[in-house]
Amino acid sequence: MIALARYVLARCLVSQRWVPPIVLFALTVGVFSSAGGDAIGTGSIAALILFPATTWTTISALHVDDISQITVVGVSHGSMVRARIATLLTSFGCSCSLAVLSVGSVIATDPAHGAAGGVGRTLTGLLLINGLSALSGVALGQACARPLIPRAGLSWTLAVGLTIGLIAIPKSPLILVLAALSEAGQTAPWSEALPPAGFLVVGDVLLLGLTLWAYRRRSP
Repeated sequence: MIALARYVLARCLVSQRWVPPIVLFALTVGVFSSAGGDAIGTGSIAALILFPATTWTTISALHVDDISQITVVGVSHGSMVRARIATLLTSFGCSCSLAVLSVGSVIATDPAHGAAGGVGRTLTGLLLINGLSALSGVALGQACARPLIPRAGLSWTLAVGLTIGLIAIPKSPLILVLAALSEAGQTAPWSEALPPAGFLVVGDVLLLGLTLWAYRRRSP
């Protein structure tokens, strides 16, 4: 699995398809961190941008090889699904690395350094928000990538539409969960934020499981 992850990471770095979403995320963190605002507020905005950035990088990683090369990699490692999971884990790991840098940045630039609501509470809230955004981005990217969506143009169009919808609609599940965790990272009780967060995790895992099952049936 580690060898697969290294292969995926190397192929993605060479393709440079990761550049636009990473630059967008870095600019967002830089712009909002430079204002020196509250860590949980600034971090929540960055976490929201991490969602489409992760979706983008996941689709890019899944599309970096053509069908024949994907088949060769899958067969050489004993399973097409295993190769697919390695790609998803690599994307999730990269997004989590970005999240850690983002959390460190917003806490460092916060005049109170996250102490307004308690450093531990703020740090926990930010890590949960970013982790859920990354997981949701991986799940959506997997659902929109080939061979589930065979045409690349349709894949990107669907991903962009769903991403904008989940961010722009105030009552979307993602927005509600991120808002609840953001409030819990300040003063609200965790008992109000963890149940919806748990439901989102279950939904993401179910989506990943269903799409991996569909991929197994449709892969060569």
